[in-house]
Amino acid sequence: MKSILLIFSLFSSIGYASCDYSGDGVVDILDIVGMSNCILTVDCFDGSQCDWNDDGELNILDILSTISCILLGCNLDCAGEWNGDAVLDDCGVCDGENADMDECGICFGSGYLNCMNETGCSTEAVCDASECIVEDCFGVCGGEAVIDCYGFCGGTGEFDDCGVCEGDGSGCEEVTDIDGNTYIAIQIGNQLWMAENLKTTHYNNGDEI
Repeated sequence: MKSILLIFSLFSSIGYASCDYSGDGVVDILDIVGMSNCILTVDCFDGSQCDWNDDGELNILDILSTISCILLGCNLDCAGEWNGDAVLDDCGVCDGENADMDECGICFGSGYLNCMNETGCSTEAVCDASECIVEDCFGVCGGEAVIDCYGFCGGTGEFDDCGVCEGDGSGCEEVTDIDGNTYIAIQIGNQLWMAENLKTTHYNNGDEI
Protein backbone atom coordinates (compact mmCIF):
# COMPACT_ATOMS: atom_id res chain seq x y z
CA MET A 1 0.00 0.00 0.00
CA LYS A 2 2.85 2.39 0.80
CA SER A 3 4.29 1.92 -2.68
CA ILE A 4 0.91 2.70 -4.27
CA LEU A 5 0.56 5.81 -2.13
CA LEU A 6 4.06 6.90 -3.14
CA ILE A 7 3.29 6.52 -6.85
CA PHE A 8 0.02 8.37 -6.40
CA SER A 9 1.71 11.25 -4.58
CA LEU A 10 3.96 11.78 -7.58
CA PHE A 11 0.91 12.23 -9.80
CA SER A 12 -1.23 14.23 -7.39
CA SER A 13 0.43 17.57 -8.20
CA ILE A 14 -0.75 17.28 -11.82
CA GLY A 15 -4.48 17.14 -10.92
CA TYR A 16 -7.34 14.85 -11.83
CA ALA A 17 -9.18 16.59 -14.67
CA SER A 18 -9.30 13.33 -16.65
CA CYS A 19 -8.32 9.68 -16.56
CA ASP A 20 -4.75 10.67 -17.36
CA TYR A 21 -3.51 10.76 -13.79
CA SER A 22 0.13 10.83 -14.84
CA GLY A 23 -0.48 13.74 -17.24
CA ASP A 24 1.49 12.16 -20.09
CA GLY A 25 -1.35 12.42 -22.61
CA VAL A 26 -1.93 8.65 -22.70
CA VAL A 27 -4.07 6.47 -20.44
CA ASP A 28 -2.07 3.43 -19.36
CA ILE A 29 -1.33 1.15 -16.39
CA LEU A 30 0.15 4.04 -14.41
CA ASP A 31 -3.24 5.74 -14.48
CA ILE A 32 -4.91 2.53 -13.25
CA VAL A 33 -2.59 2.74 -10.22
CA GLY A 34 -3.56 6.36 -9.75
CA MET A 35 -7.26 5.55 -9.94
CA SER A 36 -6.93 2.67 -7.49
CA ASN A 37 -5.18 4.86 -4.99
CA CYS A 38 -7.80 7.62 -5.48
CA ILE A 39 -10.56 5.14 -4.65
CA LEU A 40 -8.72 4.23 -1.45
CA THR A 41 -7.99 7.85 -0.51
CA VAL A 42 -10.51 9.94 1.41
CA ASP A 43 -11.67 13.10 -0.40
CA CYS A 44 -9.66 12.27 -3.52
CA PHE A 45 -12.56 12.15 -5.94
CA ASP A 46 -13.92 15.61 -6.77
CA GLY A 47 -16.44 14.53 -9.41
CA SER A 48 -14.32 15.33 -12.43
CA GLN A 49 -11.80 12.54 -12.75
CA CYS A 50 -12.58 9.52 -14.87
CA ASP A 51 -16.16 8.86 -13.80
CA TRP A 52 -17.00 6.88 -16.94
CA ASN A 53 -20.55 5.95 -15.95
CA ASP A 54 -21.37 9.36 -14.41
CA ASP A 55 -22.61 7.87 -11.16
CA GLY A 56 -20.87 10.55 -9.08
CA GLU A 57 -18.21 8.29 -7.62
CA LEU A 58 -14.98 6.58 -8.58
CA ASN A 59 -15.21 2.78 -8.29
CA ILE A 60 -14.27 -0.55 -9.84
CA LEU A 61 -16.64 0.07 -12.79
CA ASP A 62 -14.58 3.12 -13.75
CA ILE A 63 -11.38 1.09 -13.48
CA LEU A 64 -12.84 -1.57 -15.80
CA SER A 65 -13.88 1.15 -18.26
CA THR A 66 -10.38 2.60 -18.15
CA ILE A 67 -8.87 -0.84 -18.81
CA SER A 68 -11.22 -1.19 -21.79
CA CYS A 69 -10.12 2.23 -22.99
CA ILE A 70 -6.46 1.19 -22.76
CA LEU A 71 -7.13 -1.96 -24.77
CA LEU A 72 -8.88 0.08 -27.46
CA GLY A 73 -6.05 2.60 -27.63
CA CYS A 74 -7.30 5.39 -25.40
CA ASN A 75 -5.86 8.76 -26.39
CA LEU A 76 -6.82 12.41 -26.23
CA ASP A 77 -7.86 14.08 -29.47
CA CYS A 78 -7.02 17.72 -30.20
CA ALA A 79 -10.32 18.83 -28.61
CA GLY A 80 -9.41 17.11 -25.34
CA GLU A 81 -11.85 14.24 -25.81
CA TRP A 82 -10.78 10.70 -24.97
CA ASN A 83 -10.95 8.52 -28.08
CA GLY A 84 -12.53 11.46 -29.89
CA ASP A 85 -12.18 11.86 -33.65
CA ALA A 86 -11.16 15.54 -33.75
CA VAL A 87 -7.85 16.03 -35.57
CA LEU A 88 -5.61 18.93 -36.46
CA ASP A 89 -6.03 20.07 -40.05
CA ASP A 90 -3.15 21.15 -42.30
CA CYS A 91 -3.32 24.66 -40.84
CA GLY A 92 -2.92 23.38 -37.27
CA VAL A 93 -6.57 24.10 -36.39
CA CYS A 94 -8.38 21.45 -34.37
CA ASP A 95 -11.21 19.99 -36.44
CA GLY A 96 -10.82 22.92 -38.82
CA GLU A 97 -11.16 20.78 -41.96
CA ASN A 98 -8.75 23.18 -43.73
CA ALA A 99 -11.34 25.96 -43.70
CA ASP A 100 -8.48 28.44 -43.17
CA MET A 101 -6.65 27.29 -46.31
CA ASP A 102 -7.15 29.49 -49.36
CA GLU A 103 -7.58 28.25 -52.92
CA CYS A 104 -3.81 28.46 -53.39
CA GLY A 105 -3.33 25.81 -50.72
CA ILE A 106 -1.79 28.35 -48.32
CA CYS A 107 -2.97 28.51 -44.70
CA PHE A 108 -4.48 31.90 -43.84
CA GLY A 109 -3.45 33.14 -47.31
CA SER A 110 -5.21 35.86 -49.28
CA GLY A 111 -6.08 33.64 -52.23
CA TYR A 112 -5.90 34.50 -55.89
CA LEU A 113 -5.53 38.06 -57.12
CA ASN A 114 -7.48 38.27 -60.36
CA CYS A 115 -5.28 40.25 -62.74
CA MET A 116 -7.14 39.40 -65.94
CA ASN A 117 -8.46 42.87 -66.58
CA GLU A 118 -7.50 46.03 -68.40
CA THR A 119 -4.61 46.74 -66.01
CA GLY A 120 -3.11 43.27 -65.75
CA CYS A 121 -1.23 41.37 -68.42
CA SER A 122 -0.74 37.97 -66.77
CA THR A 123 -2.35 35.05 -68.51
CA GLU A 124 -3.63 33.61 -65.25
CA ALA A 125 -4.57 34.75 -61.79
CA VAL A 126 -1.68 35.33 -59.42
CA CYS A 127 -1.64 33.34 -56.19
CA ASP A 128 -1.28 35.36 -52.98
CA ALA A 129 0.15 38.37 -54.82
CA SER A 130 -0.01 41.92 -53.50
CA GLU A 131 -0.39 43.52 -56.93
CA CYS A 132 -1.06 42.65 -60.54
CA ILE A 133 1.66 42.07 -63.12
CA VAL A 134 1.48 44.86 -65.72
CA GLU A 135 3.19 45.76 -68.98
CA ASP A 136 6.15 48.16 -69.01
CA CYS A 137 6.49 50.98 -71.56
CA PHE A 138 7.86 48.48 -74.13
CA GLY A 139 4.75 46.32 -73.72
CA VAL A 140 6.65 43.57 -71.92
CA CYS A 141 4.49 41.81 -69.34
CA GLY A 142 6.25 42.13 -66.02
CA GLY A 143 9.03 44.22 -67.60
CA GLU A 144 10.82 46.97 -65.68
CA ALA A 145 11.39 49.58 -68.40
CA VAL A 146 10.01 53.05 -67.60
CA ILE A 147 9.81 56.38 -69.42
CA ASP A 148 12.65 58.69 -68.34
CA CYS A 149 12.55 62.46 -67.91
CA TYR A 150 13.25 62.97 -71.63
CA GLY A 151 10.21 60.88 -72.51
CA PHE A 152 12.26 57.92 -73.76
CA CYS A 153 11.12 54.41 -72.83
CA GLY A 154 13.98 52.62 -71.12
CA GLY A 155 16.01 55.83 -70.92
CA THR A 156 18.23 56.76 -68.01
CA GLY A 157 17.38 60.44 -67.64
CA GLU A 158 16.20 61.39 -64.17
CA PHE A 159 14.77 64.53 -62.61
CA ASP A 160 16.84 66.19 -59.92
CA ASP A 161 15.39 67.63 -56.70
CA CYS A 162 14.49 70.80 -58.56
CA GLY A 163 12.46 68.92 -61.15
CA VAL A 164 15.08 69.54 -63.84
CA CYS A 165 15.78 66.63 -66.19
CA GLU A 166 19.37 65.50 -65.61
CA GLY A 167 19.92 68.58 -63.45
CA ASP A 168 22.44 68.84 -60.64
CA GLY A 169 20.04 70.31 -58.08
CA SER A 170 21.50 73.80 -58.36
CA GLY A 171 18.66 75.33 -60.35
CA CYS A 172 16.08 75.53 -57.59
CA GLU A 173 15.38 77.90 -54.76
CA GLU A 174 13.27 77.78 -51.63
CA VAL A 175 10.34 80.07 -50.95
CA THR A 176 8.35 80.35 -47.73
CA ASP A 177 4.66 81.18 -47.34
CA ILE A 178 3.03 83.19 -44.54
CA ASP A 179 2.39 79.99 -42.51
CA GLY A 180 6.07 79.04 -42.63
CA ASN A 181 5.75 76.24 -45.18
CA THR A 182 8.78 75.97 -47.47
CA TYR A 183 8.69 74.97 -51.13
CA ILE A 184 11.22 74.17 -53.82
CA ALA A 185 10.96 76.66 -56.68
CA ILE A 186 12.28 76.18 -60.21
CA GLN A 187 13.55 78.92 -62.52
CA ILE A 188 11.93 78.50 -65.94
CA GLY A 189 12.95 81.27 -68.26
CA ASN A 190 12.32 84.55 -66.45
CA GLN A 191 9.75 83.05 -64.09
CA LEU A 192 10.05 81.22 -60.76
CA TRP A 193 7.67 78.28 -60.48
CA MET A 194 6.86 76.31 -57.33
CA ALA A 195 7.48 72.59 -57.74
CA GLU A 196 4.59 71.65 -55.43
CA ASN A 197 1.13 72.85 -54.49
CA LEU A 198 0.58 75.69 -52.03
CA LYS A 199 -0.07 74.49 -48.48
CA THR A 200 -0.84 77.76 -46.70
CA THR A 201 -4.30 78.44 -45.33
CA HIS A 202 -3.83 82.25 -45.15
CA TYR A 203 -3.36 85.13 -47.53
CA ASN A 204 -0.30 87.35 -47.15
CA ASN A 205 -2.35 89.82 -45.08
CA GLY A 206 -3.19 87.06 -42.62
CA ASP A 207 -6.80 86.47 -43.68
CA GLU A 208 -7.91 82.85 -43.92
CA ILE A 209 -8.29 81.45 -47.40
